Amino acid sequence: MIIVFIVLSILIIVACLIGINLSISYYEEYGWKWGIGIGIFLLVVNMILLFIFISNVKQLDVIDKKIEMYQEENTNIENNIDVLVKQYMEHEKSTLKEFKVESSITLVNLYPELKSNELVQQQLNIYVENNNKIKELKEHKLDYQISKWWLYFGKVE
Repeated sequence: MIIVFIVLSILIIVACLIGINLSISYYEEYGWKWGIGIGIFLLVVNMILLFIFISNVKQLDVIDKKIEMYQEENTNIENNIDVLVKQYMEHEKSTLKEFKVESSITLVNLYPELKSNELVQQQLNIYVENNNKIKELKEHKLDYQISKWWLYFGKVE
């Protein structure tokens, strides 16, 4: 869209330059100069918008990498907590029944002793922070998708 506006601004400037060369009277030449001024102003504004939208579209690549990084970190945290939960369940096997729950995060919430463990609590906090950050990055990604449309009629996903 912005590219179309840039092309239109250039066409206005060119048409006005041609008009100046073809005009005979002073008043016609004065009007064409106003057209050139307006065309240049629109061109400058559109070029500024072009750079802003290009920057936003480039952010999409970075956002995907950040989301991937946070998801990997959450997977590592889940694996660490899973190991701790299994060790705890082995230790407490005689007093507690085994639960068939797939998520170690759920088991941590079931066992108060595990929940009070500082290491587990710290990892849970990081896990929650990472999930919140992933949501925030996905929201920014959606916002930047609009820039693709404004820049080159790109597909908004």
